[in-house]
Amino acid sequence: EFQEDGLKPAPKIFKNDCEIDFSKSIQEVHNFVRGLSPYPSAWCVLHDKNASESKSFKIHRATKTKQKTNGNKSLIATKEGILFPCADYYLNVTELQPEGKRSMDFKAFLAGNSVEGVEVG
Repeated sequence: EFQEDGLKPAPKIFKNDCEIDFSKSIQEVHNFVRGLSPYPSAWCVLHDKNASESKSFKIHRATKTKQKTNGNKSLIATKEGILFPCADYYLNVTELQPEGKRSMDFKAFLAGNSVEGVEVG
């Protein structure tokens, strides 16, 4: 058994444990995404103000930025990725997976989708 050397099996990870909390610092969110990639994947719910709908997305790859959010909740599309606002700075997402679709890089996603008016939960 595990008890002899003081080790315990890791707790089971459930879907709810993998939801990204964007009210945390970029360091915490970035580590959370990296730790859960590629499986079971960190995920979030995005709200589209224009279409009044919410969709879940898995975030597979992201990098930290030095761009301050200043309390902004909206996503921003750039040439380097899609900026997701954390408590302090933007997280630059380069690979994501929309609900019910395959994983794609941000360019493929932006080719068919707009992030105008889209906010993090």
